[in-house]
Amino acid sequence: MRSRGGGGGGHATAAGVQFQVNVAADLVVGMLAERDYEPPWRWPRETTIESVRVETSEPTDDISASTSLGGRAYIQAKNSLDLGTAAISEFGKAVTQLANQYVVCRDGDDGRTLLDPDNDRLVLAVGKGASGTIRESLRGVLDRVRDWPADKPLLDAASGEQQRKALETTVTHINAAVAARDGYDPGDAELRRILYLITVSVHDFAGDDG
Repeated sequence: MRSRGGGGGGHATAAGVQFQVNVAADLVVGMLAERDYEPPWRWPRETTIESVRVETSEPTDDISASTSLGGRAYIQAKNSLDLGTAAISEFGKAVTQLANQYVVCRDGDDGRTLLDPDNDRLVLAVGKGASGTIRESLRGVLDRVRDWPADKPLLDAASGEQQRKALETTVTHINAAVAARDGYDPGDAELRRILYLITVSVHDFAGDDG
C-alpha cells in the first residue's frame, strides 16, 4: 500500500497509513471468518464480506468492500480528524470524496450503478485521534437523519449545538461537491439520500478493537 505524499507528515502520516491498514485488515479478517464475523454498518446479520480492496480508483479511494448480498462500502479512513469548515480541510476533503462517490454512481460513470440505501454504504472510518465532534456528534446526528421525517426541516434532526454544527458543516461540503458537478446544490430529497448513506465508523485498534 502506498502512503500519500506531502511534506512533513511524519508521525501523523505514518499513524494515518497504519490506521487505514488496520481498517482494511479488520475487514479481511471478517471475510475469512465468514458468518462468525459481525457485519458492520447496519448490514444484515447474514451478510458476509466477499472482497476488500485498498487504494482504489474510486473517488472514495482508501478502501472498498463488497458483500454476499451485493452491498458495497466505500471507505475513507482517518485516524485523526477535526470538523473543518474549509473545503481544503481534511474533513472537507473527506466529505467531498464521499459525495463524489454518490455522484459518479448516480450518473453511471464508467459503468457504476446507483447506490442502494439498503445495501451500500459511504463510510467515514475514524480513529481515537478524531475529535469528539466527529466521533460522537456527527455519528449521532447521521443516525438521527436516517429516521428523520421528510416533512420536518433536515437541520432540526440535530440534538444540541454540537450535532447541529456537525450536520451544517457536512451539508455545506456535500452541497459544494454536488454543485461542482451539477452546477447547483442538491435538493432536499437528494441531500437526505446522500446523508442516509454516510456512516461514521469509530475504531480504536489499541483498545477493544485491537
